[in-house]
This record gives sequence, structure tokens and C-alpha cells, in this order.
Amino acid sequence: MSVISYLDSYKVSHKWQYPEKTEMVYSNWTIRGCRISGVDSYVFFGLQYFIKEYLIKKWNEEFFNIPKEVALKRFRKVLKNSLGVTDISHYEKLHDLGYLPIEIIALPEGSEIPLRTPCFTFHNTHPDFYWVTNMLETITSCVVWGMINNANVARQYAKIRKKYLSITDNISNPIEPFLNHNFAYRGMFGNDAAITSDAAWLIFSNGSDTVPTIEFMEDYYNADSDKELISASIPATEHSVACAGGKDGEVETFKRMIDLYKETTKIFSFVCDTWDYYNFINNTLRQQKDYLLNSGCKCVLRPDSSPKTPYEIICGDLESEFGTPEYKGSLEILWEIFGGSYNEKGFKVLNPQIGLIYGEAISPELYEKILKRMIEMKFCVSNLVVGVGSFSQVYNQTRDTYKQAFKATAVQIDEKLQEIFKDPKTDTSGKKSAKGLLAVFKNENGDFYLKDQCSWDDVYSEKNEMKTVFKDGVMIKETSLSEIRLIANKNIEKELAKDLVLAQ
Repeated sequence: MSVISYLDSYKVSHKWQYPEKTEMVYSNWTIRGCRISGVDSYVFFGLQYFIKEYLIKKWNEEFFNIPKEVALKRFRKVLKNSLGVTDISHYEKLHDLGYLPIEIIALPEGSEIPLRTPCFTFHNTHPDFYWVTNMLETITSCVVWGMINNANVARQYAKIRKKYLSITDNISNPIEPFLNHNFAYRGMFGNDAAITSDAAWLIFSNGSDTVPTIEFMEDYYNADSDKELISASIPATEHSVACAGGKDGEVETFKRMIDLYKETTKIFSFVCDTWDYYNFINNTLRQQKDYLLNSGCKCVLRPDSSPKTPYEIICGDLESEFGTPEYKGSLEILWEIFGGSYNEKGFKVLNPQIGLIYGEAISPELYEKILKRMIEMKFCVSNLVVGVGSFSQVYNQTRDTYKQAFKATAVQIDEKLQEIFKDPKTDTSGKKSAKGLLAVFKNENGDFYLKDQCSWDDVYSEKNEMKTVFKDGVMIKETSLSEIRLIANKNIEKELAKDLVLAQ
């Protein structure tokens, strides 16, 4: 496969369908709405990866930097056999040009942007290649929408944990970025999806088990794992380890983990529902309490199944018999066995050598329900880490969840700029587009707003928050993971502060 074939077949014919003397097509990427209630903004992420990997690396390696006939041979065959198209002289001319004649103007990645406000625009820079702009729509959409979606899933979790952490402790608690841990790798649709979705996750979190994303961030977002924490995890058992030790050997397996890590990481996670979770946490753990505490090692317990939901395992099932382990729940049992301390806000913090992580069937709604119950129980929410898997990150997540669209709003024909737009009478979902050239400015509160029907002076104005990031095959402006994280998390904290003022 070659990058020039990364398109919908109907795109091929558009070169001849535009009016005669068309010289430019100007398009934008806009989130037109959201199917999730209560959402009025979105976080932007993924464009820099797309530019570096697809518009630069792939277009150079698979097209511009190889002989023309080699680059076009298979594409010519595919178009002839699938569409009956034999004229690809425009691709030959593009190869002769030697670069992608496209300019991309974008808002900073990590920005929180109001719905219906674009995050970037595309337009061609050479009049012969007006057809290139929207030819790139297919692959742009394919690569970018999922990263934007998962950045917004991660933002949703970050808002929840920061909100309830601010109630039960200090939001600057160093454990905060680790309270939501990405467990989604194996559940994603392919390796690229796993890595790119995790990259979006890491804007708001430092916890992940998706190892290759560390290299991804170094390759595409100027990160350096020697100098900054991209993501981290801890040693953890799985059921194969527990089963290999045998049911009667569960205690020895547990002690072996303590001995294995007490001199190295001094922390490990132990899956403890392989046979009888409540027996392990209420009896075995109680019996091995001193062995663990004397080691100086921390054990993070991981229940991995529940008869109802994780809520009951963590916080207790009030429908169970009073006083039983099921009634008490994990947090209360751990407090009973290991104790802990009360923080400045009067909430219980477990002994630092014991912890709890739950990573099955977590959703934002369930996570918030659990944290609310923890507050009722007077437990600081820092006592619980949740592993967030593919269920939460891709369930009911499509391009239309955030109604993402790449649409043209202007063309230039015979040196005359024409504003174009769509406004279907049959539509009720927000498909009406902006018109003409676009710019995004900030109001007195520092919030973005769109201005359409602009002049080129507006587009290139210093006040336009959208800046050129790519032009004619070259990356013009880059950003780093640390800059994106700073922007994105400041926006959440600003929103939390606003909510606090309103509540008072």
C-alpha cells in the first residue's frame, strides 16, 4: 500500500468536478456537536502526529522520494481496475512538484475549544493542486478523530478525579495523575489505535500499561523519557502467575512477590480474586499483615471480578448480611486491618503500604458514583486507582460522538475568492457550516470564538490564535507533550475553580 491510495474512491473524481479555473479549496476541521449530554467544548489533540507520520514521512518515503513510475505504478492499476480511471497526470505533476502544496493553520494542541469552533484549516498553496486539499480529508479524518475522542474521554476522567480529590485532599497530591490508569491496549482495534488512543490518554494521566506510547511521544511530541515522566506502571501479577502457584500456594505466591520487590521497586500489584477474593483480603491478608509491613514493600490489591459491579467490591454491598466482608467492602476491610491516618480535611488515608486498584468495567459514571460513596464513607479518593480499559475508551465512541467533520468553506476560482457553506434543510444535527475564510480569536475571558467570512489579513493576523504549523511539506511550528499537558490541565483547573465559585 502507498499513502496516495489512502482515500475514499469518490475523491478521485473530484479533480474534474470542480468548476473550470478553480485555484484553491479551503477547508476546516470542526467538532459540530456532541452526543454526550452536557458537553459544550472539546480538547484538541493528534494533528502533529498526523502531519509528521503521514504528510511528511509517508508522503516522502512512499511517493516523492522514489521514482515517479514506481510511485504510481500500482496506484494506476488500482484506479483503472476499480474506477475505470486512467488519467492520473495530475499525480504525475504532483510528483514533479516534489512536495505537498498544503498549508495547515491550527490552534495549539491541548486547547479546550467550544463546539462548532474549528481547530485547524487546510488549503492548497499552488493553484494547480486545488484537488489535494479535500483529497486529504479521508486519511486526516481516519487518523485524527479517534485521538480527539480519547483525549476527551481522558478529560472526563480527569475532571472527575480532580473534582473529588479537591474535596477530600489537595489537588496537587502527587498521586493525582496516576489515579486513572490505562488498561486498554489489548482491547483496541489494532496496534496503531492502541498507541494513538493512549497518547491522547496521557495528556491527562501518567498511568498506563501501553509501553510503545513512550516511544510515540518521543518520536512525535518532543518528549524525552530521561528528562520527564511520560507514563509509568508497576510490576503486577496476573491470573497465570496465581494459578501457577496453585490454590493451596496462594500465600506463598503472595510472600514471594513481597520478597521479589522489597529491595527493588518496593511496590507491586497483586491480583487476588483468582479463587476467593474475600477470603484473601479478609483472612490471608490479615494473617500476612506483619510480613508485608516488615518488608517495607507496598502491595496494591487488584480485585478483577464482581458479582454486581465494582462499586460493591470497593465500597461494600449494603444488601449483603451486616458485618460480612461483602457488606463492608474492600476499603473498610483494609482500614480495619492496616489502619492509616486522617488528612487535613478529615478523610481517611490508608496505610501507605497497602493500596487498591480496580480495572474491570469502569465507566465515568460508575467512577463518579464510587468516589461519591467514598466521600460518604470518609475515605480520601486518593486511596483508589481505577484501571480504565477499552470498554470505557471505545464503547459507543465513533467519529459522530463529537460530530467531527472536515468541510470546505471557501474556494478561489479565476482569482476570485468565493465563500461557500452547507445548510441542509433536512438536517437537525448541526451540519450547517461556517462561511469563507476562518479565524479564531479570544474574548475578554480568554475563551476562543470563531469569526467566519474573514479576509486573508484576518487569517494571518497576530490576533488569530490559529497559527501555521505545516506548509509545503515542512513542519513550521511544533509543540511538546509537556506544553500540551500544561495547557490541557490548566483548563480543567480553571473550570473547577469556576464551579467552586458558583457553588459558593
